[in-house]
Formats: sequence, structure tokens, C-alpha cells
Amino acid sequence: MKLPDEYFNIRPIIEEEKIAQTERSLLTISTTLSLVSLYIHSTFVGLMPFRQDSFPFLPLPRHFDHQSGEAWAELTMLIQSVLVQSSHGEEMPCYILAREFFWMAFVAAFPSFPFGEWPEWDSCIPMRGTFISAWVEDLDLSLLIQGAQFPQSVRQYIWDELADAVTFFFFMSLLSDL
Repeated sequence: MKLPDEYFNIRPIIEEEKIAQTERSLLTISTTLSLVSLYIHSTFVGLMPFRQDSFPFLPLPRHFDHQSGEAWAELTMLIQSVLVQSSHGEEMPCYILAREFFWMAFVAAFPSFPFGEWPEWDSCIPMRGTFISAWVEDLDLSLLIQGAQFPQSVRQYIWDELADAVTFFFFMSLLSDL
């Protein structure tokens, strides 16, 4: 899929670095608060702790290169497979968290999303969730941090968010010790 080039220059860029830092901070806060909310809700309804076997893609292999689009694309496919085969309903916290991880990995694999080209994902995975909603709604973020370091910046940001979420929910490192 590819959006026409005319949609790339939606808004002029003003004070881009200052705005980009603010947008990244707000997205980080939004994602973190939503994941904490999911954790609290899950605890109250007796669905915690999350069973790690529901997330067979974690921890990531020690050699995972978080700056490699190919590595993120492979992770996206693994998570997609888990979601498609999941017996958890779409509104169950386990599915919601895996879907958040899917969208983080998808954007890290294809940082220009929703612009540029990207592969289709399985249609049974809805484009919903805190991370992807914030990413798409705050298109300024993706427009403002574009440049020579754009993919690296996005991947580093997502790597940090994913590491924090895995530590928070599973009390473990994102990377395998093996």
C-alpha cells in the first residue's frame, strides 16, 4: 500500500526539533498511562499476572538488532501469528497487550507508516490500541522527526517503550539471557 506523495507535506514544519521532542514526550506519557491502566484493570478483574506463554515471542533473542527494519519485520510476523491464533478475545487484556506489541513492532519495521509502503497485515488484527492510535493521530510526530535519522529515532523510541512495557508487565528483560 502507498499513499500519494501529495499527502507528505500536510503541514509546514515550525521549530521542528522543539515540537518533535514535545510530541515524543506526550506519546510516551500516553502509551505509558494506557498500559498502566490496562495493568490496573486486569488486576482488578483477576486476569493478572499475564502468562508469559501467551507471549512466545518474548524475550527477544539476545542478538535482536533493534535498529534493523528486517528484525522488526520478523518480530511483527511472529506477533501477528500469535494474535491470529489467539484464543483470547479482542477485549481481553492479554490480546490487547499483544496487539500493542504488534503495532510497536510494525511501526518500527515501517517507520514511515502510514506514509510510504508497507505490507498488509492480517485483517483480523484491528488497527486499534493506544500506541497505533497515538502514532496515526499525531502525524506531526512522524512528519517532524523525518530526516536522515528518522528510522533510527523511531526504532530507538519504540525499543525503549517496548523494553519498559516488558519490564513492567513481566518483570524481565526484553532480551534473552541465552
